[in-house]
Amino acid sequence: MKAVAIALALAVVLGGSPASAQQSPPPADLEVYAAPQTVARLPDGRKLNFYCTGSGPVTVILEGGWTASTASWRKVQPELAKQNRVCSYDRAGYGFSDPGPLPRDADAIVADLRAGLKAAGTKGPYLVVGHSLGGLLARHFAAKAGSDVVAMVLVDPSAEYQDRRTAKAVPAAAKGDAAFLQAVQSCAAAVIAGQKPVEGPCLSPASTSLPASVNAARLALQNTPGYQRTALSELLSIDGATSAQVAASRTGYADLPMIVLTADQTAINSDLSETDQKAATKLWWDMHAEIAALSRRGRHIEVKDSGHMVPSQHPEAVIAAVLELLAAR
Repeated sequence: MKAVAIALALAVVLGGSPASAQQSPPPADLEVYAAPQTVARLPDGRKLNFYCTGSGPVTVILEGGWTASTASWRKVQPELAKQNRVCSYDRAGYGFSDPGPLPRDADAIVADLRAGLKAAGTKGPYLVVGHSLGGLLARHFAAKAGSDVVAMVLVDPSAEYQDRRTAKAVPAAAKGDAAFLQAVQSCAAAVIAGQKPVEGPCLSPASTSLPASVNAARLALQNTPGYQRTALSELLSIDGATSAQVAASRTGYADLPMIVLTADQTAINSDLSETDQKAATKLWWDMHAEIAALSRRGRHIEVKDSGHMVPSQHPEAVIAAVLELLAAR
């Protein structure tokens, strides 16, 4: 399941299509993603980049998936910011944020986010939105931040120990996960060693829906050891330390209003048999149903005709879920 969700996320991590596709030029206002937006200084001196827009009594925090940046939310944030305060950010090692100490697990990432929000003067209450790996991180943030978090939207989220469950339920899919991880490790090692040129799943393609300046900044970052060490550590931590930390904190949001969105096409994999395909799809749905049930006020909603990248493919689903929870306060 990790290979299905994360490989897709890497291929279109900026929410766009490969540069070879024929599309109209990207809007000029997207140039904002080519440079740092609001830099917060953490207690240890590291910089964490935030992009905050709009105003309102509740701050919506957008937590992206694996290797995501502020640009990953460009179809969601402007709409939400019309009536609300909305902050996306670059996790340590991504975008315009400094790398952080390894490992990059849920504890480390959430500690950075909380310290960064404090340094930036961005106080609660918060509604936290998490996509993919960001779903695990959003849950951990909600548990750690307590009453400062008033609602949560999880967008096709990763689940704790999902690799182990996939290996048991769909062994064929687990083989693909292992192959993907090995390929990322080899690719990352080549970048860290300074080899040129490097090709592989640790480098995402340019996007025609973003300006050349943003693509250039992204490519330059991906070719740094700090980025690759960060990405690899996050990936390796998902089924290990991150899962353990999130599992230990899951009772921290038992009464929190929560919506879990499941994309109906995430688990589709042409390499699987029909039987395995059905099993993988059911497992993805079941894991999300279990997450929704962790809160007495949780709801589980299917997003039709969507792959894993819901924020770019069906941003209206994310926007509607957030607005629904804000309106219910």
